[in-house]
Amino acid sequence: MLTAIWLIFWLLVGLLVLVAVILLSPIHIKMTASSDPVQKVRVELRLFSARFPRLFAFDSTRHVADDRVASVPAKPKSKTKPKKKHRKLPRNLSRLIPEIPSTIKNTLRGIHIDALRVRGEFGLGDPADTGQVFGMLAPLIYIPQNPKFNVMLAPNFNSACAHGNAEAALHFTPIRLSWPALKLAWRAFVWPR
Repeated sequence: MLTAIWLIFWLLVGLLVLVAVILLSPIHIKMTASSDPVQKVRVELRLFSARFPRLFAFDSTRHVADDRVASVPAKPKSKTKPKKKHRKLPRNLSRLIPEIPSTIKNTLRGIHIDALRVRGEFGLGDPADTGQVFGMLAPLIYIPQNPKFNVMLAPNFNSACAHGNAEAALHFTPIRLSWPALKLAWRAFVWPR
């Protein structure tokens, strides 16, 4: 009996250590998207390093959805509109709404972009609109390029189109991403000001 309790205890300790390692170690994500010759998206997830064996991979060419759609009978529309109840937010939550943008900003600071490569061509159908959008994107396109960050977009003034390929690699630490949200939740529910 005592041996079984110790076994369960050490299994729980091992599980807690595994969860702590996952929360404290960086997660690397590599995403690729292409529209030529076939539209496809691929996402790979790796732990610790970009060279570590992948834990998860999604490939849109392998997961093609079935085109058949089940027909659902339409519900008859009711002519009476239900009355909406206006509820007030709790006082501690309404004070936290102004802090949400800073929480999102601090969360996004924890995401580090390792590489970004974009090559493509776009057109909006109207040469004036295409030129205006290309002018807005020009600072991204004509900054000094390096191998890790490379954006090459070409305008197509003749027709409406959007095709090309993109590759992005980023990493983050889960505890670093969750820390701003945990602080906001602490202020909302545990220690309101």
